[in-house]
Amino acid sequence: MMTADTETAGFYGPLRVVGWYDGEHYDDDVRPDRWWEAVNDTAAVCYFHNLDFDLRKLESALRPERFPIDFPRSLKINNRLVRVKFRGYPAELADSYALLPASLERLCASFDLPPDLKKQHLDWAAAGYRSLEEFFAQVPVDDPAYRDYLRHDVLALYALLEKLRAETGFSPEAFQKIPTASSLALKTFARLYPFEYQEICRPKLSPTLDQALRRALSGGRTEVFRTRARDAEHYDVNGLYPYVMAHHDYPCGYPATFQGAEAKEAWHAFQAGYPWKFGHFTATVHVPAMPIPPLPWRYRGRLLFPVGTFTGDFVGAELQYAVACGASVVEVETAYVWRHGRRFFGEWGDRIAEEKAHATGARREVWKLLGNGSFGKFAMERVRVQTWDDTPENRAKAEARSLPYTTWYAHGDFSRPYLDVLAPVWAPYVQPQIGAHITAYARITLHRMLVRGETEFGGAVYADTDSIVTRAPIDPEEVHPTEAGRWKHEGHVVEGLYLSPKFYAERLSDGQEVLRSKGLVERWKHDAHFALYAELYERLAQEDFDRDPHGKPLIWLYQREPALRPYLSAVRAGADPNLPAHTTKALRPATWSKRRMDYRSGETAPWDAEELLAEDEEAAFARMDQREQAHYLKALRRRLWQGLMPRGLHDRDYPELPRAILRHHGIGLDVAATELGYDGPDALYRDLVRVFKT
Repeated sequence: MMTADTETAGFYGPLRVVGWYDGEHYDDDVRPDRWWEAVNDTAAVCYFHNLDFDLRKLESALRPERFPIDFPRSLKINNRLVRVKFRGYPAELADSYALLPASLERLCASFDLPPDLKKQHLDWAAAGYRSLEEFFAQVPVDDPAYRDYLRHDVLALYALLEKLRAETGFSPEAFQKIPTASSLALKTFARLYPFEYQEICRPKLSPTLDQALRRALSGGRTEVFRTRARDAEHYDVNGLYPYVMAHHDYPCGYPATFQGAEAKEAWHAFQAGYPWKFGHFTATVHVPAMPIPPLPWRYRGRLLFPVGTFTGDFVGAELQYAVACGASVVEVETAYVWRHGRRFFGEWGDRIAEEKAHATGARREVWKLLGNGSFGKFAMERVRVQTWDDTPENRAKAEARSLPYTTWYAHGDFSRPYLDVLAPVWAPYVQPQIGAHITAYARITLHRMLVRGETEFGGAVYADTDSIVTRAPIDPEEVHPTEAGRWKHEGHVVEGLYLSPKFYAERLSDGQEVLRSKGLVERWKHDAHFALYAELYERLAQEDFDRDPHGKPLIWLYQREPALRPYLSAVRAGADPNLPAHTTKALRPATWSKRRMDYRSGETAPWDAEELLAEDEEAAFARMDQREQAHYLKALRRRLWQGLMPRGLHDRDYPELPRAILRHHGIGLDVAATELGYDGPDALYRDLVRVFKT
C-alpha cells in the first residue's frame, strides 16, 4: 500500500509537487515522473484522499499518453472514479475518501492520531498572503513549511488507512481490494457472521422479482414541518440503522406471490400474523387528515408522506403501522409474502452499538463507519452503467442482449471510442427486500417520535432521516449520548430557519451557527452565515423573487460560480479538467415541494394525494386538448392553403386577409367560401385569421 498527495498552484493551477509514502520511506518531488515510476515499480495500490482532484493534476503533468487510464477496468461510482487502472502499467490508484468519507483534518482528530501525524495548520496570513488560495499558488516550492505540510498529509493518510485495516481485521492484500466504506462494512459482516451472510444471499432473485420488490424500497424521511423555530431542541438517534437492523427480524428465502382477491387475503393473513410474517404490498390506502402522515409515496420523483387516497408499494410492517395510526387499506392488488424471518443482524448491530458506546478514538470511528455503511449494499441497483471498449464484438454483445448503450471519447480522442452500457450486474448480496425493511423500520422509529413531538413536545419542526427538531425537550429517559436507539441532544436552538429539506440554519445556545446547504459549491458554504439565511427567508416570506429567462420566480444564490466539474464529465466532453465550469443555483419557490409551505405563518401542511392526482388529471386533459387543437389547426391550415394558394384571395371588404395568400387578381372571399363548403365569407375569414395569424 502507498499513500500520496499533490500540491498545486491554487485550485485550478498545475501540479507543483507530489509526495508519497510506502510505509517505510517518504519522498516528494516536483517531477511526477518519479512518483509514477515508484508506484509502478512496487505495483502498489496508491491512495489519494479525493482522487478526483489529484487525478486531473497528475494526468496534465504526465500527459495522457504516459498516463493511459483503462476506463473499462476502472471503477466509477456516481460519475467519479474510485479505482483507476492503466493500460500497460501495473499501478492502481484508489480514492481513500470512498473508504473514509470525511475531511483529512476531521479524520485525524476523530481517529486520535498523535500530534506528529495530524494534519498541520497553515498560517498563511502570518506568512504575508491574502488567502489560502494565494499561498498555495505563490509560496516557493522549496519552502520547508510547505513541504512539511505535504508530508504530514501523506503520512496521516497512511496511518488512518492502517488503523482502518487493523480494526477491521483484513490482511493488507484483502484490504486493498475493498473500494468503499459500504463494501468494507459488508465484507466485515460476512467475515464475522458467515452463516447469516450466506442466508441473506441464498435467494437468487429474477430480474422481474427484483424490480417488483424494489418498488417498496424508499429512502429516509426529510421534511420541514415548521419553517421557523425559537428555543427548540435538536436531537439525533444514536445509530438508527444499526439499531433497527439489530432489533428486527427480516424475511428469509423466496416470497409467495398473490394477485387480486388472493392478495387481499394475504394482507389479512399478514395482519393476523399467520402464516405470513413479512410482506410487500401494492395497495390503495386512505390516510385521514393528520399533521404528520405515516406512509411514503413516490410522486413526480419525490418521496412524499401525503394524506388522502393513493396507490403505492409498501413494506408490510410500515403499512400495518399506518393502519394503527388511523390509515385504512382500501384495496390490495399484489402481495409478496414470506412465512419465515431471521434476526440476521442481531449480534452485528449489538456489537456496533457496544463499540460505539465504549470504544474511543480510531476503534470507535471505525465501528461507527461500519454501522453507517452496512445497510446500503442490500438495496444497490442491479442495473448499472458499465464502460466497455467500443469494438464490433462488444456492440454485438450489447445488441444481442438488448442493452442500451451510448458512445463517448476520452479527451476528444476519436481513435479510441468507449461504450457506456446499461447492463445488469449480478451480486448475491443485493436483496432489495432486506434494504426495504431496514429503511421502513427506520422511518417508523422516526415517525413515532415525530408524532410525540407534535402532541407532547410542543410541535415537530424538522426531520432528516435520523434527526428531529422539536419545540420543547423530549422526555429525559428517551435521551442518552451514546446508547443505540436513544436520542442524543445535539443542541438548544435559539433560532432556526428551515427553508427546505437539507437547507437550513440554526443558532445554538453555545453561540455556534449550524448551516446546512446540500448541493451548493464550497465557496458559497464557506461564506454563508445565519444572517444570509435570514435574508433569504425574508425574501421567501415577502415573495420578493427574481425571475429566470422563462419568467418563473426564483431567488438566486449564485450565478456562474466557478467550480471544478467531475473529472469524468470533463474527459467525456473533451474539455480541460483543470478549467472551471460555471454553475448556477437558486431557490425556486414555485418548484413543487414535499409539503405545502407558508413562510409567512411558518407553518406547513401535508399534500392531499387526491388533489395532486386530480391536478395531474386536469393537466393531462389540458395537454390532450392542446395536442388535439394543434392537430386540428395543422390540418385546417393545410386544407385552406391547398384550397386557396393556387388562385389566391382578393376582397375589398376584408382588407386584413393573410398576406401569404393575397393576390392582385385573386378570387373573392365569398367565392372561396362556397368552394370550400363554408356557410359564408365571415366563417371562412375567422378560420383564416385563426390559422394564419396565430
